[in-house]
Amino acid sequence: MSVKPRYMTLIAAAAAAAMVLYAASAWIPRSETSLSPSLSEAVVLAEGHRFDESEAIARSYLQEKPDSSEAHMLLAQLALNRPEPSTSKNDRPDPRPAQLALEHLDRVRPDKPYLAALVKLYRGKAEYRLGRLDDAETSWNEAIRIDPKIPEAGWCLLELHYLEGRVEEARPLALRMHQNEPDPRDRAQYLLELLRQDAQPHAAGSVVQWLEPLLQQNPNDLHAKLAMGRNLVRDGQVDRGLAMLKRIIEDHPSDPDVWDAWLTALDDSGQTDLLIPALDHVPRTFADSPRFAKHQARAAQERADWKAAVMGYRRALTEFPNDQKLKYRLARALRNSGETAEADQLQHEHRAYQVATQEVRDLYEEANADKTLGVNPHSELYQRIADLRERMGLKEEALAWHRMVLTDEPKNVISLAAVPRLQGH
Repeated sequence: MSVKPRYMTLIAAAAAAAMVLYAASAWIPRSETSLSPSLSEAVVLAEGHRFDESEAIARSYLQEKPDSSEAHMLLAQLALNRPEPSTSKNDRPDPRPAQLALEHLDRVRPDKPYLAALVKLYRGKAEYRLGRLDDAETSWNEAIRIDPKIPEAGWCLLELHYLEGRVEEARPLALRMHQNEPDPRDRAQYLLELLRQDAQPHAAGSVVQWLEPLLQQNPNDLHAKLAMGRNLVRDGQVDRGLAMLKRIIEDHPSDPDVWDAWLTALDDSGQTDLLIPALDHVPRTFADSPRFAKHQARAAQERADWKAAVMGYRRALTEFPNDQKLKYRLARALRNSGETAEADQLQHEHRAYQVATQEVRDLYEEANADKTLGVNPHSELYQRIADLRERMGLKEEALAWHRMVLTDEPKNVISLAAVPRLQGH
């Protein structure tokens, strides 16, 4: 019996200052390659969590055929999927299983796209275990590029974006994986994951605790450093966070992600006296992009140049259409410019958003408790989630939930009416 790869969750054990990767076992499917009888037996044993017996067979097979890609792949999987021994809360994960997995993965020569994607998936797992988050992200993106139907890589990336606070990257990824996923249960879970990320946001302090030992191990991990700086500021450690981000600017003066993080931290911490002059140093190659319009608008707002602020926030919303802070600030700028009708409409939408956010946790817990989500029809539940996401301004998510209703009930009147509305027709 072959085990189909399922989604997994990365758990950030912040209090333990450690990273633990929990995953369903994605063993080499026998439909994807020609396994010898002995390796087939080893896969069956691995699927039954009889790891030592499986490893013994695979190692014995390698003695006869040292270049066997299938044996090396299986041993890499065994190194990463077997439970780690319990450690004290201050101990870091043992790096040796991940290092061993990478050694075996370097010996794999896949002859089919699925196996090539599987190698990248497990390479990312090993890199993550070693705290190399940027490398892990590259590997998981490559796995999806090679084979979009390898869902585990998508889940790894979603959780990584979640931990690093990269919401604007998580949403399109989840929607893309939802569209590509053939399994109905997983299709629903991708949408539910976005609801979870709003229902259970990480506290800034816990992210800081999680990142600190990782950065001691890999001090040049750029996205981790940016996440650390931003979360230090949000946790009230403003001076330390800003100093860290300032050093990153000095090391990466041409990176738009770095500049955006620096300017956002200045804004979040109320350091507008530093934000305004900092804008003069943003590289011209991207200073005028919509991504940086929000910072230009914030500076204009401080100068009470309301027309420039309105223009800037409008441009910024073309890049970040779901950013509620931008909508709120645009409403304020419009009101100060005398454009009260649009300001009233935006404030009405913002109040609806605030009300909706108070409903997220309960609705997520209700949906998550239903183990038949995506398998059995749940039109009423899906429509309540779609209504919530629409009130939060997340029309693409709302549309996806309504389309799931129509998959089960093609003539459902409520969802049939919602689709053209959400598509803007």
